[in-house]
This record gives sequence, C-alpha cells and structure tokens, in this order.
Amino acid sequence: MRFIHTCLSVPVSCVSMCVPAPPGVFLLFSGPVCPGSTRCLFAGTSKHSPRCLVTSTHAARKRACALHRTRRARLDIPVPILMSPTEPHLLFVAMYHGDAFAQNIVRVSRHINASSDSPVHFHAVVNVQIAALPTWCTQWPITRMPEDTVARHRNLTRGKPHGAYVFLWKPFLYKLVMLDKVIVLDLDVALVGPVGIRGLWSEFDAFSQTQVIGLAKEQGPTYARVRPTHVGVNGGVQLQDLERMRSTASEHALGASPSYEETLGAYAAGEFPGWDAVQPALGDQTLYTRLCNRQPHLCRIVPCGWNRQLSTTFFSVSNFQSEWHNCSSSCELLHFNQPLLEGLVPELQPTKERLTCSDCRRGIERLINLTRERPTKNPRFMWGASKQYMGSVIENCCCKQELAGGGKAA
Repeated sequence: MRFIHTCLSVPVSCVSMCVPAPPGVFLLFSGPVCPGSTRCLFAGTSKHSPRCLVTSTHAARKRACALHRTRRARLDIPVPILMSPTEPHLLFVAMYHGDAFAQNIVRVSRHINASSDSPVHFHAVVNVQIAALPTWCTQWPITRMPEDTVARHRNLTRGKPHGAYVFLWKPFLYKLVMLDKVIVLDLDVALVGPVGIRGLWSEFDAFSQTQVIGLAKEQGPTYARVRPTHVGVNGGVQLQDLERMRSTASEHALGASPSYEETLGAYAAGEFPGWDAVQPALGDQTLYTRLCNRQPHLCRIVPCGWNRQLSTTFFSVSNFQSEWHNCSSSCELLHFNQPLLEGLVPELQPTKERLTCSDCRRGIERLINLTRERPTKNPRFMWGASKQYMGSVIENCCCKQELAGGGKAA
C-alpha cells in the first residue's frame, strides 16, 4: 500500500486500515475494498479532518475527488509513501526546461519494466509538475524542497557550473522524496541479462548499519590528481537509503560517527574547503568521492557490473584497460556516459522485451556505419580504437550468455 500526491489506482486487500500521517495531514482512501480491485489514495491538509477516512460509495468518492482537487494546490509538505520492501523504486532527476525530456523517462522506465519480473515504481524530480509524464511516474517538484535545504544547496553550489547545480540536488533528495529507499539512475542506462532491476535493489540488503548510499567505483582515473591511485565513485547509479539519511546523530547506529545529515551539513557550511578542486562540474559524484573517502562508514561500494561505464576520456592511459576499466563482476547495467555511444541509448532501451545480444550487435553496426557516413574531426564522435574497445565491452555484456555457452546470438 502507498499513498501519493496524485490519484493512483493500486491493488488492495479486503482490509480497511488507517496509516500513519504527518501532523496536519489526513489520508483519504476511496474505492472498493475487495481483492483484485482498486481504490484511489489522496492526501490533503485539514485541521479538523480525521487522520484517516475510508469511503466506499460513489458519492463519497466524488466528494473525495472534489476535496482533493481543492486542497492539492495547498499541499506543500512532502507526504510519505508506504513501501513494499521487495518492490524497487526508481527515481530520475529531470530538472529540464519544457517537457521534451518526458519521452526519455517514459522510454527508460518501460525498458526497465520490460526487463523486470516484479513491479517497479517510478519517480521523477522535476522543476515543476508537467502533464507530459504519465500518472504512473510520481513527480516530486523541486519547489517543495524545504527552505533550509535550499539554503544548504545554495551554499554548496555557489560558483559552480550549471550542471553541478542540478547534480548537487541528488545528495539532498532525502529531504524531498518521502520514500524509505530509492535507486537514482541517469537516463542513459540499459539493463542487460536476466537479473533485472530487482538484483540491484537487493544490494540494499548488503548495507551495513551505518551505510546510507551505494555507488560503483569510477572506472577511470578521473580523480587521480588527488593522488595517482585515488579511485573515485560514479554518480550514474545510486542506491540511497533515504530513511537512514534522515536520521539524526542520536538515532545513528554508531553514535560516535557523524550521520549523513551532519556530514552533508558540514560540507554545505564550508567546513571542507576544496572538496571539489578536482572535477567540480561533476557535482554530486565529486562530493560523494570526497565524502566516501573521509566518511567511509556512510558508503557502500556496489559491484562494478551494476554500472558498467563506457567513457573513453582516459582510454590513452597505459593501464586503463588492465586496471581502471577492468571489471570482474557480472555485467548487468550499461552506462552510456560517452557522447557518441550515447547515441545507442534509444535502440538499446527496448520497451516491450529484454535487451538481446542481437539488439546490441545491430546497434553497434549501425553506429559504425553512421560515423562513416558523417565524418567528423571531433575525436569524441569518431569511431576509433577507443570506441571499438567500448563496443566490445557492450557486446560482451549483452552476449555473455551466448559467449559463455559457445553459441550464437538469437
């Protein structure tokens, strides 16, 4: 069971129940309460309303909808969502102007859903609520972020590039998104193999009592300027335990260790100057790299196969293939963080069935032909040794079962 800002039909059991609500918020459930049926869930504010009200008649539903519409505009506090511990919740930070980005969220969401055997819930952080996103994607307008958090974000992003300004909202999601846990994904990813997103969600089970965020290592010497062997983390795939992030020091599992809330506040207050001396434009990724290095009790390293990065920026480094980009875990998710290879994303995010080996091989061949037809002097968009290497990484990920079995792709 869950309750959200907008009306959403969800399966329910025959049990009528009241659920906890924040002070000043009442929850209104309307609709039939028989197995397999649906009912709509509303949230609103009222000084005199009961904390929970169950209705079942048509007239009551009409009154509930009218009440919801009149109060929705005044609902300016985040409303918690009750979660099933086994159903993944995925979130995209999509703070773009206009609504053209909505089609990208729809495509990647349908791709993930097609690759999963269990229900998946989708969310988006947006500048303002837009009609172009389907109702199955819960929207969290950034305008609902608490004012004190906005001030912290302002301090943290002062003088930073615009991209970093957007990226640095991610560390503060625990203040806006009222979930227990969430996977935060970039839009340029594709699931490969039979495991599906539930396999990534299960990584939360491996968190220690103090860990609040899971990230894969950066698969290149992006932060080697700190010291030659310094390994950063990549922000394209994030497992955020939002409930733990909201914990205060007194509630923290290890009271002697600073909580995430305290640590992030210290960064925003300027107590760690120079944290972004290397790669400031990468925003949250650079912050997480510094935070996980100084406060390792807060971070968990996710297997590299859940964020197989395709950036060719450091391909010419002598030990790039043998060390930095080497990944021994099973490849489950491709991250197309390279401009030319990003052109494969629409083709490698099928929305009706799982990605296949044949899909990947056709996509790579099409991209090679496209670069021949449209020659360029920009090395980022040329098909050379670096792209050929990443093409083999993509093929190995998509075709691992065929290659392991010695068979041919379907």
